[in-house]
Amino acid sequence: MSIQKHIDTLSAKRIQEDIVRINTPGSAYIQRCVYGVEGPNVKFGSLELNDGEELKVVNADGSMDCVLSIDYYVEYRNGVPYFKLTPGKNKTKLTVYDANIGKERPMSFEEIRQWLKKTGIIGKNAKPAILSYRIPTQAVASINALKCVDVIPVVRDSVILPKLFTTITGADFDIDKLFISTVWYNMQKEEDGSYLPQQIEDSATEEGLSNTVINDYIDILCMTAKNHPEIFYRSIDEDTKLADDVISWIKEKYPATEKDNLTNASGVLHAMPSMQAKVHDEFLAGKQGIGPFALALVNHVLTRIYKVGFNSKGMYLKNKSLARDIDDDGKSIMGWLSAMINKHVDVAKNPDITYLNVNDSTFNVIALLLRLGYGRRTFMFACQDIMKDYAFAIN
Repeated sequence: MSIQKHIDTLSAKRIQEDIVRINTPGSAYIQRCVYGVEGPNVKFGSLELNDGEELKVVNADGSMDCVLSIDYYVEYRNGVPYFKLTPGKNKTKLTVYDANIGKERPMSFEEIRQWLKKTGIIGKNAKPAILSYRIPTQAVASINALKCVDVIPVVRDSVILPKLFTTITGADFDIDKLFISTVWYNMQKEEDGSYLPQQIEDSATEEGLSNTVINDYIDILCMTAKNHPEIFYRSIDEDTKLADDVISWIKEKYPATEKDNLTNASGVLHAMPSMQAKVHDEFLAGKQGIGPFALALVNHVLTRIYKVGFNSKGMYLKNKSLARDIDDDGKSIMGWLSAMINKHVDVAKNPDITYLNVNDSTFNVIALLLRLGYGRRTFMFACQDIMKDYAFAIN
């Protein structure tokens, strides 16, 4: 990395931390399989989660049910539980008066669970207060407004979601994580000595501003789920079909050479340096390709909002618009960009994205042509022999 690029990176990071970034409580959570832990007469250990009812994809208020590990709300210090979702280091100790010993003692898991339900933080009648998102965020299906209906004992950073969630988001159960953010609370002490958590509403504070942002996102997502279920239920895996179709067409039009056939080699050929180098390059391209197309996806939203395009003075892209939603073939432009992300994310499972000559030297031009609406013609251009020679020389 050059000195100038290093300085630019550090400057951008500092600006984001001091100006742009808003800190919300939450973290990356591992999705646990829902099968065998929900429904009537099914128990998670000794617990009957969500009163024996299945988790709902869309509630009447537009939110989605989830079950979280107790460590989302509580941190333990020397075996004593503290409520986590309050600002600052001084957290509220969760205790209960025990008449048998004549003094306060730490709450048990079940007592904390019932306290969370009683205060309305979790439960079927709770207000949705959790924003979940999958990185890379590719569509509405990647973001959800969650309502926590129950908690499970500490298994560290775990979330359980409805069965359909995996299909909608295109997730699986290998390394996928769900990033979860929620709101900040203040603890109000009641007359009986108990504590009642209340959302911070003062927008003059960082925590209050954070809550406003989270709640606004949740309201929009709930409204979308209620009024436009066809958008909400659409799986991002459908976008992958765009890339799969054009890959099949390219394979037919440009048959694999002897060098390309190393991918399908067997036996001792797998140990050859040429084979190992090719596989290494394919996997490396997969890792590098996620960022450029994720950035193009976000930037395309901005160019659509502000109607960005080329003026009439251009030689080749005269009057071409970067504010289009549909390409020349009637396909979604953002669907194409999402398909590029999907293919790069799954490159270890299926490295056929390399057939499209998508690599470090062509990321920008392919993203630009897709955003201009050229669709599959983008790859007619990128897969020419001269473009492959150019990419090979650059890389």
